[in-house]
Amino acid sequence: MFGLARQKKLQDVEERLEKLERELKAIQLDWSDVYDKIRRTMGRIVKRAEKAPIPQIGEEEGEPESTAGQALTPRQLHVTRQIMIRRNRSTEVS
Repeated sequence: MFGLARQKKLQDVEERLEKLERELKAIQLDWSDVYDKIRRTMGRIVKRAEKAPIPQIGEEEGEPESTAGQALTPRQLHVTRQIMIRRNRSTEVS
């Protein structure tokens, strides 16, 4: 009588342990995938940073080579304003 209850309880504990082991392995695999993605992304960032020119202290700031993702230079802002003024004048006359 007591032997069957203990055996049932032991089976339940073993099943729970197996389930937890499977879940742990799944979590470890997920973490491994995430870690690989982060490592690859960090490698790309480092390569991009190595390719980008490092501004030296005391150098004159000229117009940037590329304005992709950067703010406009003062010269570009001035030209843009002039263009907008001309466009506004042309629409008023018409």
